[in-house]
Amino acid sequence: MVVESFLKGKRDETTNEDGLCLTPWFAAVIDGATPKTGFRPDGKTPGRIAMELVSEAIRLLPYDADAYTAIDAITAHIACFCEQHGWWENIRLHPEHRLTASAAIFSRFRQEIWLVGDCQCLIDGQIHCCKKTADRILADTRALILELELLDGKTLDELRQHDPGREFILPALRRQTMLQNRLDSPQAYAVFDGTPVLRDRIAILPTGMATHIVLASDGYPQLRPTLAESENYLQKILEEDPLCFRKFKSTKGMLPGNCSFDDRAYLSLRLG
Repeated sequence: MVVESFLKGKRDETTNEDGLCLTPWFAAVIDGATPKTGFRPDGKTPGRIAMELVSEAIRLLPYDADAYTAIDAITAHIACFCEQHGWWENIRLHPEHRLTASAAIFSRFRQEIWLVGDCQCLIDGQIHCCKKTADRILADTRALILELELLDGKTLDELRQHDPGREFILPALRRQTMLQNRLDSPQAYAVFDGTPVLRDRIAILPTGMATHIVLASDGYPQLRPTLAESENYLQKILEEDPLCFRKFKSTKGMLPGNCSFDDRAYLSLRLG
């Protein structure tokens, strides 16, 4: 049973790359990757398209699909879409253009949560997530650049208007996409992007006798058992550290005119 659900774009809902998917047998939070370029196929960001495709594929899954069957089916759905649009050559030459999404998927039949990428979940209050080493390194690098800019005389308001830390790490963020689902790198990470998902980088979490689970995107710096608690903590961060480089280190901050540093999705379910 759904207890709470919430979806909010960092700027507006038309550009929101996070999504929710609910069927009789599956519940999911899906997080399309933030664009690193101006590539907009069909007038949408690659992350938005990826989110929509993952949601479509989940709705087509057989009720008793196991994690690997489901992940393979979602991957094939994205790959088929890319093939139909003739995008594979572009993606091969420009990995940053991949249709990329993460997801936290609950299977009612299997009584499991599957984490692919950097979404997160709570199982009776216990947090689970799959964070990328590269993101932590680049968030620290961005924070260092911003601290140096402050020492050089810049103000926090000036840095929000023009973020030299984000600008500095952006080439690495684009190149980081080469690590998606790579078998030959210790820094590789799993995502949905139409290529075979790294099975040893996903999390399959039995819910067992749990009575309450929460699925969420990484738009929440600290996931809490209720939406109000999660939102309150987020707002505290945004008030005290809108650039997201001290209390909460991120690869991006809250831009002027935006309501947060990232899109966010939250889904709370009562089990049993």
